[in-house]
Amino acid sequence: MNLKTILFFILFILFNSTNIFALNVFHSITKNQIVTHGLLHTQTSLVTDIGWLDINILAVDLSNFNIKLAPIDAGVFDTKQTISQMAKNNGAVAAVNADFFSLTSTVPSFGICIEDENIKQIYTTDLANVGPQMDMASILIDRDLNIIMEYIDTNVLIKSESGQQVTANAYNKIGTYFHFPVVLDNQYTQTTDEIINKFPRASTILIKENRVISHMYSGSAQIPNNGYAIVMDNSLSEKMFSQFPIGSNIKIDISIHLHSNNQPNLISNHLPNINQVKFGIGGGGLILKDGLEYLGSSNIVDKNNRHPRTLIATTDKFGELLLITIDGRIYSAGATHREVIDILKNLGAKNAMYLDGGGSTTMVVRNQGDFFNTVQNVPSDGIERKVMNGIGIFSTNKPDKLADIHLELDRTVSVVGEPIKYKITGIDRSFNPIKLDDANIEIVGIQAEIQENMIIPKTTGNAFFVVEKDGISTETKINIIPKLIQSKLDPTTLNLISRETNILEHFEAANYHSLDPLYIDNLTYPPQTGEYYVNIIGPTKINKFIPAGDIKDTLNFNLNQYDAKVILASKNNIALDIHNLFELQSNFSAQDYKDVTLIYLNSDQAGLINTDVHNWKKLKDTINFSSKRHIIILTSHNPLTGFENKREGEALHNYLASIPKNIFVVTTNLEQNSVQIIDNVRYINTTGLNTDHIFDLTKSSFLQFKIEGSKINYTFRNISYT
Repeated sequence: MNLKTILFFILFILFNSTNIFALNVFHSITKNQIVTHGLLHTQTSLVTDIGWLDINILAVDLSNFNIKLAPIDAGVFDTKQTISQMAKNNGAVAAVNADFFSLTSTVPSFGICIEDENIKQIYTTDLANVGPQMDMASILIDRDLNIIMEYIDTNVLIKSESGQQVTANAYNKIGTYFHFPVVLDNQYTQTTDEIINKFPRASTILIKENRVISHMYSGSAQIPNNGYAIVMDNSLSEKMFSQFPIGSNIKIDISIHLHSNNQPNLISNHLPNINQVKFGIGGGGLILKDGLEYLGSSNIVDKNNRHPRTLIATTDKFGELLLITIDGRIYSAGATHREVIDILKNLGAKNAMYLDGGGSTTMVVRNQGDFFNTVQNVPSDGIERKVMNGIGIFSTNKPDKLADIHLELDRTVSVVGEPIKYKITGIDRSFNPIKLDDANIEIVGIQAEIQENMIIPKTTGNAFFVVEKDGISTETKINIIPKLIQSKLDPTTLNLISRETNILEHFEAANYHSLDPLYIDNLTYPPQTGEYYVNIIGPTKINKFIPAGDIKDTLNFNLNQYDAKVILASKNNIALDIHNLFELQSNFSAQDYKDVTLIYLNSDQAGLINTDVHNWKKLKDTINFSSKRHIIILTSHNPLTGFENKREGEALHNYLASIPKNIFVVTTNLEQNSVQIIDNVRYINTTGLNTDHIFDLTKSSFLQFKIEGSKINYTFRNISYT
């Protein structure tokens, strides 16, 4: 079973459950893409009882020869950079932020950093008081793809051939305070200039090919190739110079060992020799050990409150690693430590630990077919935070021949003369991108002008957009309808909106009723056998105006006529004598009326999550269990234009668009009557009494539906005097 199949099975169980990780899930949206062979990206948005939750997962198959995992950083001593920039500079196809660091200074990250058996940066944990001393763990991956997450002590020793040895504070790391020796090679800096400028009291020992070549009481120096510079406070220089005289042989001995404390449920692991570590990075506290909650001391940031989180985990599958981001603080709710545990368990995690979270939480991925990375989550600072390092995933396979073509259109329904933008990308057998500048493009079924990255339809009809290169082809169906012009209907404005790949394209309003076959300018009176009406009116109470008795009588007559079902769509109403009323109760109410399900959905706080997130479940349960052909939803905010969380509005619209029924979403305000048709969902606004003509009810209107079994029509009917 391959990586995609395994993870899809896990995600199917996770995100199709109505009660996962101790949260109730009312709605989910999941997208999967193979970034490169051996790397699967899953992006999931959940509507839960704690609100909106965005989770991104990278499933990495380390056993795949195409995949390489490596730390990434700015490549410059003590320099922060965004994950996007690090990934771009290092050539990673995906990356997440990694180790913790100081926000107030440019000192290095707190933990180890190892790539391909090469030590990039490391502290002596006892001297620097980092790592296990702060209950912060590390992850190591050896040559045999054994993945170890533990509290690991590290030690940097300077040894001479005469038996002298001194413990160095770090290798390629200098903290806020400088005293004990630090060993530097030239991976991050060619000279000691920056260190001397920052710490003028520093003295230096230069080593080349394991032999001391110079003692310097002060001043900067070039770091030798195949060598080191040992810098220390000059109070230590005399002793260090005597222990390691010029001409003596020096060895830098770096070792790792398990920390003995705070591991009550530790199953002993044998650590590899540090020279056999293919990948190593520091992080935060342990979360899971062998599938169980880790019960020892663990560095967890604000464990009882919800925050953005970055996680790294193993599963029972050999060589599989999960990199996970959970967004928070903006639209997404974030997660507590308890919720993190439950998320990881439901993903099948075996061992897991924290990486830096909060504003640092970032995931970038090269979307399939692209040549560049895109930020996949929403960093809580509003922009990417500059961090000290990250974890990069690389594709090692060389570019291959074309294996598949991807065609993306900004919409598949358009009108004559309106451009359709397109994007064509190719991928090879490793799912890596291939440029397709010279692909053959053909529009079959209509006449169209093909320009760079767009086509302009010249005739109407159904057609196919066909792309071919080297015997590989793909096609997408498009529908071109006549050019639409301004409607003469009054007071209604009809808009047809086609929405593809989350892009809204507004067409002009139509000049004929057949644009929406359900709209009829004048519904017939009285209803024929089997026909009945549902009347919906907007606000009838305007400021402090109290209508005279004859106006109330006129409203009562118009709304009650022919025993219509009446809905006062606004809560701002005068007292009316309505015989057959659907009342807007509490946050949610629903009623089956003959062939229609009527739903009141409170979105007063510019969204369901903001108002009452449980309305998601109530709405879906009502619609999913309804046997009625027609659904009329009354709500105060249009999901696509009035929700504070735009993604929640999109999610609600997409759900409604997926229902094979006539769906009407009715809102009310005092501006104008209007209709928009988006993906077969009709968004209708009805105004109620007209404030400019309060004493002339013929200038006001209500929304009227005429229903007979599976047939439904609607119109805006002006109020007439009795």
